[in-house]
Amino acid sequence: MRDERARLLQEVAAGRITVDGLLDQCHVSRNCPTVKVVVVAEKVPGVGKVRARRAMEQLGIAEDARLGEVDDTTVRALWATMADAATRPLRDQSSGQSSPGPSSDSER
Repeated sequence: MRDERARLLQEVAAGRITVDGLLDQCHVSRNCPTVKVVVVAEKVPGVGKVRARRAMEQLGIAEDARLGEVDDTTVRALWATMADAATRPLRDQSSGQSSPGPSSDSER
């Protein structure tokens, strides 16, 4: 069970699995639907914890949601949102400042 989840997350982290491949595995595997969406989202190359959580929040996906609890359309939308987010610089949504990093005041 743990080995299967670990292999799935390795495939995601290496960029060797597509959203279709992920969904296919979730339809045939007993263990894939129990993996938390946030864990998979964080493993997508170029995304990380902040972007993953922002994308999930944008789509209304609860942080404790599991793959088996989220419909295929929402998983595809999350994947597309994360792919788009991975190509843009990380910005603090409230102030427009790059995050993380020191502000101009702290550099003086």
